Amino acid sequence: MIDFLYSLGFIVTFLIVWFQTDAFVEYCKVFGLKKILLGYENTELSFPQHLYSKRNVLCKNKFSLFYIKLITCPVCLSFWLCLIAGTIIQNFLSIPLLYVTSLFVYLIFNKLLNH
Repeated sequence: MIDFLYSLGFIVTFLIVWFQTDAFVEYCKVFGLKKILLGYENTELSFPQHLYSKRNVLCKNKFSLFYIKLITCPVCLSFWLCLIAGTIIQNFLSIPLLYVTSLFVYLIFNKLLNH
């Protein structure tokens, strides 16, 4: 049970930091990793939105397009993070509950943040 709560906290925190903040962008700038930002300088779009808008330019093949879509969609990213967490804690039966709960908590937080 405690592993479930730790996994839930990690997944929700990751989703919040990735989709609601510019922490990734700021850390890339601090550590001199501007190549990773792929020309991101726009403050109107978040970094995941920027990636999604540039997906056709950035992707040379279908696999790259899949990864771009994966990291720019909260539902998709949450699913894969839940699969990873379920594999790590070796409780595969908790993956569906972890997925639904993490999305629910993230979306509630997102709704509260926007109001």
